[in-house]
Amino acid sequence: PEIVIAEPGMDSFAVPDSKVGIVIDAFDDLGLTEVALFRSHNESQDDKKILYSGDGDHAQVSVTERLDLADLGVKPGDVIDYYATATDSRPEQPQTVTSDSFRLVVISFEEYKEFMQSQMSAEDLKKKYDQYLDELKQLAEAQEELKQKTEALEEMASKNSGLSPEEQKELDEAQKAQRGLQEWAEDLAKAMQEEAEKEAIFDIEKDYKESLKEFAESMATAMEKMSEAQTAMRQASEENQGESPDEQKQSPAPSLGLAASKQKEALENLQQNIEEYQKQISEPGEDLEKVANVISDTEKFKYLYLLQKGLERHIRYYKDMEKPSLEDQIRLKELSDQQKEVREALNQLKNEMREHADELDRLAEEQDLGKEG
Repeated sequence: PEIVIAEPGMDSFAVPDSKVGIVIDAFDDLGLTEVALFRSHNESQDDKKILYSGDGDHAQVSVTERLDLADLGVKPGDVIDYYATATDSRPEQPQTVTSDSFRLVVISFEEYKEFMQSQMSAEDLKKKYDQYLDELKQLAEAQEELKQKTEALEEMASKNSGLSPEEQKELDEAQKAQRGLQEWAEDLAKAMQEEAEKEAIFDIEKDYKESLKEFAESMATAMEKMSEAQTAMRQASEENQGESPDEQKQSPAPSLGLAASKQKEALENLQQNIEEYQKQISEPGEDLEKVANVISDTEKFKYLYLLQKGLERHIRYYKDMEKPSLEDQIRLKELSDQQKEVREALNQLKNEMREHADELDRLAEEQDLGKEG
């Protein structure tokens, strides 16, 4: 048999309240009868958990075990070692193979925060929160498109005192689409709420997460209006097909008008959230990125300056030689080429620093104008 731990697939670390997924893939031509995970906590005796058991019908098995560190009661400094085994279905003497062993180190949130700060740039932080804005915009566009379809159906129903079979089919599809948009809104609000409840990596994130929580709660209004639109669309469908309580076919136009009105209210709520999101999260994120660019330029300059000075010292060493060997001459040429590359990088950085400084100047002017206003 063959077995690998596909995820994480390496030594890793996590905070005490993490849920760590371990994905195990096993293969065997004869078929597999067992896949198991072994783990120890702080070098304790291995604990075995069978994740798959069969009679050899499957030649390939993929299983996932989720370690809930909070349930395990771990604390910073604890270590969990783990590996997996796979057993084939050889009739007389089943064979068992073992995966590589990996280690999960539990660290404090402060340690995690320091690590993430070292890995995440201002641009990364902006992208992290812009994804919710992008999805809000996509949801609003879909709701606007569906509202227009509902309004078109209302117009046809008013004109013809009802809907044709083909138009009735469009109404059924529109009702289904509205239900899908409501589920989308629910999922997005849930994702926002979950992100808002996570610990902030940067201080500025605390404000972001507070705003994100407010947006998640505000979307309840949009979801309520979407639900009301669905109800009105269902009523319109029943009226058009003679399924209303009095069993008489009625014009679905009024119900379709109500549905379009509720869709408009849902759309207005989404658009308001988009506008506020841009003010409270996206625009500050862009400003932060501009400041971070200048800080990054400074660090690049320090690095290139020190690199240039070091190269100059090496070049002087070879230039002072009375009779440099061929090897020394080759090395001197390499150093000269490197020095040229550094100087070109410095010139490019100089232009970028001017550009980024101008951006900060414009930002300062905009803020001054805002205060005056």
